[in-house]
Amino acid sequence: MKIIQPVESNFISTDILDYDHPVVKSVVDRIEIVSDCRKTVQNAHQLIAGLINPIHTVDEHQKVSATIQKGRGSCSQRMACLEACSRALGTGTRARALWISGSFWAPRFTIMKIFIPSKVLLIWPQFHIENDWIDFDELYEGVTDETQSGTRRFANSDETIFDAISHTHVDLLGKSSASDCDSCKSISDLTEYLIEDAGFHDSRDQLLSSLGSFQSSFRGRMFELLYGNRKSY
Repeated sequence: MKIIQPVESNFISTDILDYDHPVVKSVVDRIEIVSDCRKTVQNAHQLIAGLINPIHTVDEHQKVSATIQKGRGSCSQRMACLEACSRALGTGTRARALWISGSFWAPRFTIMKIFIPSKVLLIWPQFHIENDWIDFDELYEGVTDETQSGTRRFANSDETIFDAISHTHVDLLGKSSASDCDSCKSISDLTEYLIEDAGFHDSRDQLLSSLGSFQSSFRGRMFELLYGNRKSY
């Protein structure tokens, strides 16, 4: 498979990924930079996980600087923070559009699941590391790696994807199906929730401009009214 090399728009500061903002710069300055690019991004991930508390919100357009100032953010907003910090450190990022079944989020919202649509757009970051694009789920270990410490299937019930990724396989794209590791398949595979892989965009800003967001819908506005800014876990 041909590897698509990053372009300028995979590195620049955007309206959402505003890493040139002083507040974002102050976080970037705290990231431990090492010779291993993947490890540096992992360090950024761990720092953000500790700084930004998980909450419920569907505001996909919120600037990274605002998320950092608030000290709380959704799973997607925390991913955006990681993208912004990675770009600030010279690691290109892009956004993969995944349409995921609304049932994937049902364990979190058993009472108010009426407000969850049949499919939800998940912005799945990719990072250009070691001359290749890697998905967010591959930041620590590949989903076919038997050494991954996770021993249970990600259930989306007691932990966010952002936090789980460091120790649990989250295989929404069926990568584990190509593995010889049967336990990897049973623990990792979440493809039952994948409706469509809608391709790549140079940034989440571009993706949202092209595909829209849940927050602009009636259900999205109701969700934000009822759940917005509530603690996630």
